[in-house]
Amino acid sequence: MPNTRAVVAVVEKLSIPTYPSPAPEPVPMFAENRVHQRTSGRPYPNTVVLKVDRRQKVARTYDVVRLENELVSVRIIPELGGRIYSAKDKTTDYDFLYRQPVIKPALIAVLGSWLSGGMEFNWPFHHRPSAFMPVDYTIEHEADGSATVWLSEHEPMERTKGMVGIRLCPGEAVFETRVRVANRTPIVRSFLWWENAGVPVNKNYQIVFPPDVSYVNFHYHRSVTTWPRASGVYNGLRLGDDLEIRMHKNTTCPTSYFSAASKYDFFGGYDHGKKCGVVHVSNHHVSSGKKLFTWGYNQLSESWTRALTDIDESNPGFNTELMAGCYSDNQPDFSWLEPYETKKFSQFWYPVGAMGAPTCANTNLAMRIEKHEGSAEIHLQAVREYRGAKIRVFAGERSFLEQSIDLLPGRPQRVSGRGTLADAEVSVADSADRVLLRYREEPPSAESIPEPWVDLPPPEAFHTAQELHLAGVHVEQYRDPIAMPDAYWLEALARDPEFVPALLDMGLFLFKRGLYREAGEHLEKALAVLTRHNGRPRSGEVHYRLGLVYLALGDLDKAYDSFWKAARNEAEVSRGMTLVTAIDGRRGHYDLMLEHAEIALTHNADNVLAGPFAAAAELGLGDTASALSRLERILAADPLNHLARYLQARASGGSVEAFLAPLHSSPSQTCLD
Repeated sequence: MPNTRAVVAVVEKLSIPTYPSPAPEPVPMFAENRVHQRTSGRPYPNTVVLKVDRRQKVARTYDVVRLENELVSVRIIPELGGRIYSAKDKTTDYDFLYRQPVIKPALIAVLGSWLSGGMEFNWPFHHRPSAFMPVDYTIEHEADGSATVWLSEHEPMERTKGMVGIRLCPGEAVFETRVRVANRTPIVRSFLWWENAGVPVNKNYQIVFPPDVSYVNFHYHRSVTTWPRASGVYNGLRLGDDLEIRMHKNTTCPTSYFSAASKYDFFGGYDHGKKCGVVHVSNHHVSSGKKLFTWGYNQLSESWTRALTDIDESNPGFNTELMAGCYSDNQPDFSWLEPYETKKFSQFWYPVGAMGAPTCANTNLAMRIEKHEGSAEIHLQAVREYRGAKIRVFAGERSFLEQSIDLLPGRPQRVSGRGTLADAEVSVADSADRVLLRYREEPPSAESIPEPWVDLPPPEAFHTAQELHLAGVHVEQYRDPIAMPDAYWLEALARDPEFVPALLDMGLFLFKRGLYREAGEHLEKALAVLTRHNGRPRSGEVHYRLGLVYLALGDLDKAYDSFWKAARNEAEVSRGMTLVTAIDGRRGHYDLMLEHAEIALTHNADNVLAGPFAAAAELGLGDTASALSRLERILAADPLNHLARYLQARASGGSVEAFLAPLHSSPSQTCLD
């Protein structure tokens, strides 16, 4: 029988007034020092849109995926970077993400056209290169009635794979973003992931950072001020005296506030006029970034608002951005993604109503504590039903409040109790005594506010080879727009010609630029230094990078040997054996190919290439049943792994049309990948 509570997940047509995005310039830009969001805006090999078109507005029909249950409705436009177009709380009829009434691109993304509002998934840097490009997508239905819209791409700058699954469950007023980012390339890449939620704002809107946040940073940590009240100068602008900057009306100029580190997993925003808001929750050990960007309230902000939307009586156009960063707490701020590595994490977004601005929240419910003299009120809003929930307020053996209540999604609840909460803990549990949320107010810590960062000095300002090497690593990791890392590494080698870290990184730098013989010279010198007294280096990195050089030069025997040597080291096993496996496949040695792919998978089960390589080996050995079984498991975890989909189509006699159907993001280039 059909599940009557199943989430609706359908592709529909939606007509939206649209200002067309002009065609990109026909010739790629060789712009080495182009700045984008304080990081590198080098667009090559991509072309760039350099204009906007305001002469015409047309009614354009988009394919939109509607994801909806009885509480929340989410609409997604895969054609526009896979962004969420709108998210509505059906219990209050409140758009908790700003819904654009018009598609009006402005020149903000790294490759040009960009759209505000909804939710943008930014990676591998901000704002994403494919902000106005189509992404691949598919819909997955689960037995319990849940549905996930998977959106995936091989991003156009470096061809790494980013995928997000927007998941909605029956009876839950929350949607999850399940993220998988994977490095399909053989060299390390830096990346970030920021979910950029455009939210409707006005002068009643409050930004909600966790209670332990005492200061905020600007981009690149270039400015710092206290939170939630600030004085003095921030981002070059005088704020005033004791200004409550958590209230949106008090920031008049465009700026960003990046939250200081917090032990809490939530943040959000709340409209005190409409009595509605939005909450974000994610593991703060992974999702450390909590940010507000606002256009403010001045002439410049009005100009940008008009550049991004059509303002009229029904659409004042005011929206701001609440951004949640994973593996990143500032912009620019990057982490590393190793060759063939996959990182997986989730974030959660949900609306709240008349409960007020949350004091604390998690994936079960949001809570606000309102204190009065001699009493307190606890406001709660759950994301799913908890009949017979138990609320308890206690301090040691003393109990101030114990009460049972039915918590229902979309319905704010309130309980009151006598006494002070100064030293008390609030606990909410379900009917089986499983804790749903626990909170204890703590006095603010006397946290010292850090000094702002300063510009990286030029190479001649450093004293040691190690300082120079680390400066070059920073330039590469943060994708510095005005410097190149080799300037620091070459100076390090001028100071110490045998400094191995600089030799290794110069080798990879030259390899990425196709200067294979020069790369090999640096790496072979590094190997000679490392093996001068010890034939077995502790790290396999030098052998792995040498293997890449030999492979590029067409010397398969030397490459094969180098990758095997790299795999003696635990950190290099999966990547080294993946390329051993690839060479086995080139040579038609399918038995070895399968054996070596299994070794790679033992050390990294999410290796994006080793799994399909193992299936390819099984097909080469004639074991179609095993190959299809393996591919089914791969695609259950990643339904848009296109190498696995291709092998499945080959093995099962699938059609070319079926294989190409979900390929919307540069299908020709994806097939080449």
